[in-house]
Amino acid sequence: MGSTEPPVVLSVVIPTLDEASCITACLERLVGQDAIDEIVVVDNGSTDGTREIVADLAIRHPKIELLEEPDPGVAHARNTGFDKSRGDYIGRIDADTLVGPDWGATVRAHLDAHPDTMAVTGISTYHDSPIGFFLAAVIGGQERLGLIKHQPVGNVHGANMAIRRSAWQQVQDATTTRRDLHEDLDLALCLTKAKLRIDQLPPLRAEISARRRKTPPSVWWKYQLRGLQTIANQGYDVVPFHRAVITGAWLMHTSQWPIYRVWDFDRKRFSLRPGRPRVSPVGD
Repeated sequence: MGSTEPPVVLSVVIPTLDEASCITACLERLVGQDAIDEIVVVDNGSTDGTREIVADLAIRHPKIELLEEPDPGVAHARNTGFDKSRGDYIGRIDADTLVGPDWGATVRAHLDAHPDTMAVTGISTYHDSPIGFFLAAVIGGQERLGLIKHQPVGNVHGANMAIRRSAWQQVQDATTTRRDLHEDLDLALCLTKAKLRIDQLPPLRAEISARRRKTPPSVWWKYQLRGLQTIANQGYDVVPFHRAVITGAWLMHTSQWPIYRVWDFDRKRFSLRPGRPRVSPVGD
């Protein structure tokens, strides 16, 4: 009798674009987790050696697969990864995300135990921020007060989430690939419109990069406005609450920006010449 391959339960999709500086650390957090069966890296036109790094890692770690998506935009890369991955559950993180050691097991255990949950999203802190301990302390305090808990939510964080393949297939045609909109918020709105449950999982931990905090406030405001456009694009009314949320987020960003402006993310220290890491795009 011929041998059969074990089923692929959890795939993790990682869209990439010029992530040579961080993709190795991201993948090293994933390959050792037995609960993760497949890691699909979708390169979206890198010119900095990202593809070569991933290809080399894939030789040593067969669960890594490298794909290429020529159409620009994270939504195109995400869609290619979602469609070509084989898992019943599809994780989604960014190339600068460092997941916790039980990340995969947490996704699988929750979706196995809660068949009505169609997607999950977790709690993220920073791994390269000079003031990241403030965010960690705030999250810890909110958890102790019961403000962060396992509960249904209306959004997903693209750097720390997972979705059932069946749910993705149900909403895929309703999602947008417009580069001027937020693809993770758009996906969450499509799930909500289809009455598919999203759960927030406090144990689903990941650390992300704070490098986008270097974005000038004027550019960040335009980026925040894309959230309102994403909501309107899915047919929802933009209400004062939505405007209050993005205004609060912008004020928080603006208050921190002077600190990040002189922070060198490569050397993890303050510098008068800190370099120019990636900032958040405002779309085309």
